[in-house]
Amino acid sequence: MANEYYDKFKDSAKIYDEKDIASLIEKAISFIAKNKNKIIRLVRSARMLISAIKDYYKGKYKKFPVSAIIAFIAALAYLICPADAVPDIIPVAGFLDDAAVISLAISQFDSYINRYKAWKNKVA
Repeated sequence: MANEYYDKFKDSAKIYDEKDIASLIEKAISFIAKNKNKIIRLVRSARMLISAIKDYYKGKYKKFPVSAIIAFIAALAYLICPADAVPDIIPVAGFLDDAAVISLAISQFDSYINRYKAWKNKVA
């Protein structure tokens, strides 16, 4: 399914002219500018998740339920997968689906992440 979705965008892109491409780039730049703070928070949260997973598997921090660790690993795997629902090569939309998956993982286990952050700050 992901490849079919990508192929539709790819076919459309073949007929883009210089004006269409310039417009697409402007929209992507505008999207990033408007969502800069959200993007920064998302990146910070993703880094925190990676740190939490490392500490969990090193045995340093075991207060996460296994379901949270599995959800975090799945979200990170989705993030780096080149053939996800909306391929990353598609400007804006390719990022949005990745951001949505990470955001979902963060929101589902927000209380655990906050506790981990507090613990991390104490041991740092």
